[in-house]
Amino acid sequence: MSTPKIAWIGLGIMGSPMSENLLKAGYSVTGYTLEQDKLDRLAAAGGT
Repeated sequence: MSTPKIAWIGLGIMGSPMSENLLKAGYSVTGYTLEQDKLDRLAAAGGT
C-alpha cells in the first residue's frame, strides 16, 4: 500500500501543527504558504 499524500494550503497557527501531526501519522504532506519560515518548519519535520 502506498503512503497517503496530502496537500496542505496555509501553514499558519493551525496549519503548521496539523500538517506536522499528519507527518507523524505517516502521511506525505506537501504544504503551501506565503511565509518561508513556515515552509522551512514543514521541511524540517519531513514535509515538502
